[in-house]
Amino acid sequence: LVIDDGSTDGSRGVITSFADRVRWVVEPHRGGGAARNRGLELARGEFIQFLDADDVLDAECLARKVAMQQEYPDVCICCDWRRIDLSGQVAKEEPGVDSDSVEAALRERIQTASPLHRTDDLLRVAGFDASLPC
Repeated sequence: LVIDDGSTDGSRGVITSFADRVRWVVEPHRGGGAARNRGLELARGEFIQFLDADDVLDAECLARKVAMQQEYPDVCICCDWRRIDLSGQVAKEEPGVDSDSVEAALRERIQTASPLHRTDDLLRVAGFDASLPC
């Protein structure tokens, strides 16, 4: 499911090249919170994983997160993340396997692609605050 939040970077061409394999919606730009809420509204699965245009998941990430979420249903499953610069070099890595994940979440913002959410949990809290910039 792809929500195009009024992109101007050629995303629509990329989306249409996958048109037979994804559901997609093009909307005027309203911001990340509104786009995520629209995706949440259209989602059909038990879990939802958000990715922004510049996010990439490792090949097994989603399968591992879903398995862990099923094993630990009352826990928010998050993953580490890396910021890769335009040359392909790791510019930043957080939080790391040796760190306390709660401390890391409080110290650094949680990246959009890090948590796997239960769709019902996000619907219960009315999704994201679309008035916030992030």
